[in-house]
Amino acid sequence: MLGQFCSYIKDCPLHKKNAANEMKGEVIGTATGKATLVVMKNPHTTEGKFEYLQEQLDELKTKLNKNSQGINSRFDDEMKRVGDEIGTAKGLTNKVEARLGDIAVGGVKIQIFGVLLFLYGPITSF
Repeated sequence: MLGQFCSYIKDCPLHKKNAANEMKGEVIGTATGKATLVVMKNPHTTEGKFEYLQEQLDELKTKLNKNSQGINSRFDDEMKRVGDEIGTAKGLTNKVEARLGDIAVGGVKIQIFGVLLFLYGPITSF
């Protein structure tokens, strides 16, 4: 009878047993609003620990690949945008240089008009 009572106390639901695996959650947010959920394990065997470390390394590799691809695509987009802006600026510079050349040097028509004004001035003052 005493043995049955002891086995009942051991099997009693009030007696808490330690779980083999522990799970912890962590949410990491970035500036863009993406969130990742990380589930951490606590393996007790050496092989389990090595497997868990390998899983973490593989997960880090995939995250790094995704981040580097995102950075590379944003960099390519910015380089394309900057190249377009440089092309636009060169076109505008060429237009301004052409206009300044016409104003400073002047065309043949402007020079002929200037000569006519030069001759008109003394004639009218006579």
